[in-house]
Amino acid sequence: MLPEIPEWMTDELLRAEAAVDEAAYAMSAAIERSYQTLEGLDGDASALTDEDVARFRDACLSSPASDEWRRVAERVACGELTWRSVMSGEAGQDDDVMAALKATFEKAADAEQSRTAEVDRYQPESDMFDDDVEYFSSGKFLR
Repeated sequence: MLPEIPEWMTDELLRAEAAVDEAAYAMSAAIERSYQTLEGLDGDASALTDEDVARFRDACLSSPASDEWRRVAERVACGELTWRSVMSGEAGQDDDVMAALKATFEKAADAEQSRTAEVDRYQPESDMFDDDVEYFSSGKFLR
């Protein structure tokens, strides 16, 4: 039997909750695939296929590409770096590569913060669940 849906849970809130759940599942799956890929590489850039490298390059330069990734692309074009070395981590200590990665992480964090703010907009204003948070976070339910 499914639990009863509280009356404050509007259709819009249920859709938002479903979207967050779907995004969390997709993120978990992507993280798991990343771990599997990393385990398979064992630091060996030769394990990367040309298709892997091309997809990575295209993702880095997709519109709108950051100035930092454009700088990395310029250095690849000049022969100072290769996309394979960037993707494998061999160029991980390069200042331009680090700047590009930092910009990417900051952009992802900003996007996540925006999504979180959108979800927070739907939180009930009452504090009816505050005691649940304390109860479960304290571990009292385990005793």
